Amino acid sequence: MSTTYRAVAWNPQKRRYDIVAGGLVLGFLVVFLSVQAALRPELTIETLLIRALAAAAFTLLNIILCIGPLARVNRRFLPLLYNRRHLGVMMFTLALVHGVFSIVQFHSAGTLNGCVVCPWHGYEYLPDTGASPPPFTEKVPTFDVRVVAGRVLVHPQPHPPGTRVQPAMLDVARRA
Repeated sequence: MSTTYRAVAWNPQKRRYDIVAGGLVLGFLVVFLSVQAALRPELTIETLLIRALAAAAFTLLNIILCIGPLARVNRRFLPLLYNRRHLGVMMFTLALVHGVFSIVQFHSAGTLNGCVVCPWHGYEYLPDTGASPPPFTEKVPTFDVRVVAGRVLVHPQPHPPGTRVQPAMLDVARRA
């Protein structure tokens, strides 16, 4: 045991490893986004990014878990075994970005109780009437909404606060 501390130094091999691994992850994300955008044009870029980040993190996790057994079978995988910590950091970063982006994009850090939640103030409103759930009495204007070709269209003229509106119906048969 040493009395002095020495940081683990980066060497050219580790730098090459990280550049190659980062390039492969970036390539995976680009291919995933391109294919999904072509196959599912109704998806928003936010949804595509969330799915791509999740798929990349999950794929990288499976690769990390395969490295140990592969290194036992064939010594050519030993460099991957020695540096798989780098892949773990990449996988954690991808999963973290996926989780944060999902929470901010779809839930706005709010509840999932059927109400629309203001991401800044936390106020909750029922989407069909604009009324706050009991015991609160606040109401906000409602709007006519419809879904056409996978896009949500909102009429710009609001109804008086608390007016019940017909919910927009999704074409479920087309999605299946």
